[in-house]
Amino acid sequence: MMKRWLRHNDQLESFSDKIFNYNLMLIVIVAFVCSTYVMLNIRIIDKFNDTYVSYNDLNGFYFHVKEMNDNFQVYLYQPSDANYKAFRDSYNASGKNIDKIMLSLKGNERKWRFELLQNMIDKYYIDAELVIASNLQQEEDFNQKYQKLIHEYELIAKTSGEYYDIVTEDMQLQKIAVNDNQRTLHLVSLFFILFVITWLAYFSITMIRSMTDPIEKIMNNMNRIKMGEYDLSKISNVNKEMNVLCLALEDLSRSIQKNI
Repeated sequence: MMKRWLRHNDQLESFSDKIFNYNLMLIVIVAFVCSTYVMLNIRIIDKFNDTYVSYNDLNGFYFHVKEMNDNFQVYLYQPSDANYKAFRDSYNASGKNIDKIMLSLKGNERKWRFELLQNMIDKYYIDAELVIASNLQQEEDFNQKYQKLIHEYELIAKTSGEYYDIVTEDMQLQKIAVNDNQRTLHLVSLFFILFVITWLAYFSITMIRSMTDPIEKIMNNMNRIKMGEYDLSKISNVNKEMNVLCLALEDLSRSIQKNI
């Protein structure tokens, strides 16, 4: 009998174990929700930043294109390694701006439009090298090549309105994505608050019942013993502590009945 009681008692959770398990589950769920919340926040911040990256890079592109043309003009009148380097640096900087824009538009169907813009810059650079060579060699068709180059620069400059519209439209799409993520974040926050409230209510009710119900039944059994009734009502063993108390009361009842 004692061995069976010990085995049964070992199978039960103690009250402290139950509290620990409940808290552990709550911590795991809170950690999961918090990590999800942080990830969504990071995603929103990234989306928010992306809405301005392309616009800023496009500004930088047209700035470096104008700078490239200005440096080219300076080099024609004052040929020097420093001026030529400034011209090449401006060309390379404009290319980096285009690369960043296309990277932010990865998978976007309008990406080819910026590839076309890059081709226009490359064509301008190649023709500028021809103009430089023609100027150094004092060729007769220098003016023709120079006018062609100026026309190419004007065409590139005129594309600004069209490409700003493309980037602005992409910014609107990014803004919609940010708003969608914010709504998702609000829903997650609301779900988390409701879950914590529900969990705390369930935890409180469960813990209170697991303590008060057995204690109330134990008190009823003690009153029955006082009244000379030894056929005690069974109490569900919800934890080790209550199980020990119930079995002790049953042993006390049997001992009193045996003595009587």
